[in-house]
Amino acid sequence: MDVVVLGDINIDLVFFVEEAPQPGGMSVAREFQEHHGGVGGNIASALARLGVRVGLMGAVGRDVFGERALKALRAVGVDTSRIIVLEDHTGLMSVAVDRRGERSIVGSRGANASRELGEEDLEYVSEARHLHVSGYQMLNRDGGSSALRLLKYARDAGLTVSMDMEGAAFLSRVGENLRGLLTHVFANRWEAEGFTGTGDEAEMAGRLRMELESDVAVVKLGERGCVVDWGEGARHVPAFKVRVVDSTGAGDAFNAGFIYGILKGLKPHESALIGNAMGAYKCSGFGARHHPTPEELSQMFPEVSKLIQR
Repeated sequence: MDVVVLGDINIDLVFFVEEAPQPGGMSVAREFQEHHGGVGGNIASALARLGVRVGLMGAVGRDVFGERALKALRAVGVDTSRIIVLEDHTGLMSVAVDRRGERSIVGSRGANASRELGEEDLEYVSEARHLHVSGYQMLNRDGGSSALRLLKYARDAGLTVSMDMEGAAFLSRVGENLRGLLTHVFANRWEAEGFTGTGDEAEMAGRLRMELESDVAVVKLGERGCVVDWGEGARHVPAFKVRVVDSTGAGDAFNAGFIYGILKGLKPHESALIGNAMGAYKCSGFGARHHPTPEELSQMFPEVSKLIQR
């Protein structure tokens, strides 16, 4: 494997509405779609579409949704040998997408929350070049101990290691627990502000990098792109403009694009440009896994073609 991903595998039940319901309210969908989702599955699928050899570690339930999830991952070339089947339900997310393409989510992680790691998982990771761990793993029933063990093992083995702070940014002692374990850290603006205590985006990225002692920190800003800090001052990398129809999974697509850049040895701001392109491409289509091949990404965004060809 080039990359091993540890993260959730879900089925997304997507409702397209004019406005997401307010507390106590209701919205009737004009359309319904079922899609594959979960941050782990999304990132692994996006990397596979980019031609990366990728394996996913996670869990599904012993149900029809789990069978569908595994079939979809195998179809795009993701190695699923370290996805286990548990006596629980597969993760299910109800997603409301409004007329602007913005999404609101409520759901249950199901089997994802019970995934624990053993020696076979450590051996599996040892043969990879990069490990990405979702911050949601810190919310598992084991309190994140399996994820921390894997991160330490990967760092000792010389892998580059990334984590998205989703789910973990507001946990007590998370900075202390993760310090020195990550080479790359991702967070959206809300997570970064909560973790660092500052509202300045450039300062957020710098503090995030220093607090976690990572080499690179990225603060994702949605339609405004992202801010990257790698010890040479923070740099804003603008987003690509597209017609947004569904933003579900855009952050996962960004992460996959950035990791793709890491594998190619690109500079952080160059990896961020590919990440922005991946996120924008995803937003132009429905479902969390509207992902391009390198050729499709270059065709839609010629600015990244030279980076992809390196």
